[in-house]
Amino acid sequence: MDATLKSETEFLKTNYPDICTKHGNRALTHTLQMVLITHIKKVYPKLKFELEELKNKLGKKLLLLHTPENNISFIIELLKDISKSYEDTVNGNQDDVSVEEITGGASVVQIIQQKYLKAINSIDPLQGLSDENIAKALLNTSGINQSTFVNEKALQKILKRQLNNLIEPSLDCVELVRNEMLNIFNSIDISLLDTLKRYPQLDEDVREVFELLLEENVKSIKEFIASYIESYQECLDTSNPDFILEIVNSNNAIQEEILAAANINNYKCNSDSSSDGGWNNMSTGKKVEIKRIQMLNQLLSGLNNNDDDLESSEQVKLHRDLSICYFEYIRKIVRDFVPKRIKHKMINSFLKDLDKRLNQEIFQTYLIDNKIDEVLLEAERFQEDRKDVIIKLDAVKKGLKSMVDIQYFY
Repeated sequence: MDATLKSETEFLKTNYPDICTKHGNRALTHTLQMVLITHIKKVYPKLKFELEELKNKLGKKLLLLHTPENNISFIIELLKDISKSYEDTVNGNQDDVSVEEITGGASVVQIIQQKYLKAINSIDPLQGLSDENIAKALLNTSGINQSTFVNEKALQKILKRQLNNLIEPSLDCVELVRNEMLNIFNSIDISLLDTLKRYPQLDEDVREVFELLLEENVKSIKEFIASYIESYQECLDTSNPDFILEIVNSNNAIQEEILAAANINNYKCNSDSSSDGGWNNMSTGKKVEIKRIQMLNQLLSGLNNNDDDLESSEQVKLHRDLSICYFEYIRKIVRDFVPKRIKHKMINSFLKDLDKRLNQEIFQTYLIDNKIDEVLLEAERFQEDRKDVIIKLDAVKKGLKSMVDIQYFY
């Protein structure tokens, strides 16, 4: 090799003395070295920065994939973190708040507002109930006796049938909230979800506790809501002031029909109508309202029974209007009660019991059955991931060391 280079140099000097220093293998070597050095100096800062970034990224990933030093402490802390992260997500206290979609407790509120309230508000008080049905109920509940003008027995049967329409959407709302609360689990801290994925058995057991605890709450709240509505179906109270006000606040057509049906629509406001000293100071509208309430109380107390033959059309109209008003009165109560009951006895109770149940049914069970080491067996893919990360991290560290050597050399 040396002889070849010497021969080449002599040839260039003899034949091309003017350019001999810029040609040949020696000149080419020097030129390539300068090109390489220039390129290294240009890309060195960026390359070093990228390698440092990759080193930090791999280091963090390896930290997540590390095996716990103390399995007992690891499980205790993990379960506590899961419970807290879930509670924070439901209450809107999570660190990483999504701006792309509605999550956590807000999604539960959305279900109640957009699905439950819409469903319950859309129910027709007379759904599936015709005037003919009302007439038959009036006749069948009278038996061999003459029907009173306000037949409370018939009214209860009618309302029991109609109020039953409030039960299904209320129970459906409980199911929708239950499903959403299970979905919220997938919105907790991503690092906790990644940790659970490493241990399939632990992940399965945690999700099972969530489902069982929710199921217990769902069962009890469904029974309570159904019983709550049934109490209004069985216990009719037409003298309730709120029901009277519902009639007073209903549309004028219904009010006039009810008053006309009882033949008491000829009301006048005068000073003799009330012994209250403030009667004369009341507005006309207020006097009308008080008179109507008095007449409705009289009508609904059963003191206006007629000895005349039953006029089915008048009675049907009256009971139809009373059914509408009573249904609206109960609808407002149920519409207000169900969301509050779900929040109190389903969501808040679940959050209150979650940490305790995770500890009892997972940690305590593992400890008693001596299964802690068994459930912390990693999924095979995570073992492979850790090996891959270790190899890559080692290569990056060697690369950085070589760059330090290059820096000092050049």
